[in-house]
Amino acid sequence: MATRGKSKQISFREKSELVEQLHAAALREDLTFADFVRKLFRFGFSAYEICGSLHALRERFDVARAAIAGLDYDRKAKKMVDEIEAPPKSKPKRKAG
Repeated sequence: MATRGKSKQISFREKSELVEQLHAAALREDLTFADFVRKLFRFGFSAYEICGSLHALRERFDVARAAIAGLDYDRKAKKMVDEIEAPPKSKPKRKAG
């Protein structure tokens, strides 16, 4: 059976606003604050290793953000075109009497 090596503590300070957002996200994920931050840190480091550098990671993130913004723009534009091209809605007829 493999034995686990001792773990080391990583500590850093962060602004209160972000810490509050992290607490809220941990609640949404049904995780303790420490477990959520640990998983988020590990995921971020895995993404960093895949990209090979912090610069490359930022570039990929920026490209992904731009693509999402483009999709949102396309969806809004399509909705506007659909509304313009849609036949006018007729009012329901009133019943006599």
